[in-house]
Amino acid sequence: MVKGACIATIAVVGLYACNGRGPTPGSPAHAAEVLAAFTKPGANHEALTKTLRPKPDDYAAVFVGDAARKVQVWEDRLWDAGGGKLIINPAPAQMEIRIATASQPEIWRAEREGNTQRCLGSHARIADKLQPRAVVYCARFVKPGERLGFPVDVLVWVNGHWAFFPTPFPPLE
Repeated sequence: MVKGACIATIAVVGLYACNGRGPTPGSPAHAAEVLAAFTKPGANHEALTKTLRPKPDDYAAVFVGDAARKVQVWEDRLWDAGGGKLIINPAPAQMEIRIATASQPEIWRAEREGNTQRCLGSHARIADKLQPRAVVYCARFVKPGERLGFPVDVLVWVNGHWAFFPTPFPPLE
């Protein structure tokens, strides 16, 4: 109960540690802590984004079979293109971070049951391409009191670190 309450308040009152020791690695609160760095004055968004680039082994840990290779080829082009294509760049007023999570089974179930809430709707198309243990984090930087803002899809805790898989859909469709 306390854990759920803490997660729900991340977007409302800002990031804080629920247990006084900091967030558990891979948790929604930990994702919020990492993303909070993007809201600091003078933050280097390009450098921060680059720290989230998936490592080669991450693709097979998140995607099944040939999908891992397809996503890696697609995203390597995006990451290497430069020019600001893959920069997490919220507006200065977008200080709140809202996070939704979904496991691969939850995404798969959402597609079959028509329950596509939050980030599930756009990810349901690729549920069968995700590893069964994959947990997708969809984040949004928003202005206080607003619902819409700068999206960060797909953030995944994989191989002991956060990795940003920006829109892996085109090679999978």
